Amino acid sequence: MMMIMSASKALKKKGHPKFNVPNYGTKGRSKVKERWRKQRGVDNKKRVKRAFMGAEPTIGYRNPESVRGARANGRRAVLIHNIAEFRSAISGEEAVDIILSSSISRRKRLEINKMAQENKVHIANLGRASRPIEKKTKKEKKEGERKPEKKDSKKEEKGAGKAEKAEKAESLPAAPMPSASPAVKQPQVPEPEKELKSSGV
Repeated sequence: MMMIMSASKALKKKGHPKFNVPNYGTKGRSKVKERWRKQRGVDNKKRVKRAFMGAEPTIGYRNPESVRGARANGRRAVLIHNIAEFRSAISGEEAVDIILSSSISRRKRLEINKMAQENKVHIANLGRASRPIEKKTKKEKKEGERKPEKKDSKKEEKGAGKAEKAEKAESLPAAPMPSASPAVKQPQVPEPEKELKSSGV
C-alpha cells in the first residue's frame, strides 16, 4: 500500500470543473438546482458529450491512489462512532484525521478529545466538546426551569378602560329624569253586532 506524503508538505490534487445538470444557470431556469445526475436521454446533448453542454465526470479526472481520499494536510479522514473505533483508527502506522459522528454525545466527545490529545491525533470537527461541561446544582436547575410569569395585558387593559369610564360618568352632571305622565287610555270601539238570520217562525 502506498504511503501518503507527510503533513508538512501541502497536498496537491488534480482539480476538475464543476459538474452540473443541463440548463443550470441559464435564463428562465432558476428552478434547476446545482447538482449532478447522469443524463440518460436518447437525444440528450450532454450524454453525447457536446462541448457547449459543459464537462461531465470521466475517469481522467481521478487522482492517483497515493493522494486519493486524503485531506489538504495529507492525512486521511476516518469517521468514528465510539471509543473502540477511535482506538482502532489510531492503532495503524498511517497518520489520520478523526471525524466524530453526529450521534456521539458531548460527554463522549470530551473523553475522545482527551485521548486524542494524549496520542497527538487531530479531530476535525470537535465543536462544542472544546468547552468543558458546567455541572449545575439541583437549586440552579430548578431556578432555570422556572418560567417567567406572563402578565395578562389584555385583562389589565380592559380593567383600566372600565375604571376610566366610571370616572367619566361620575364627573358628568346628572341628567334630569323625565316626568312620569299618566298613561292615556285609548277609547274602546264597540264591535259591530252580527246580524242574526231570521229563523222563519
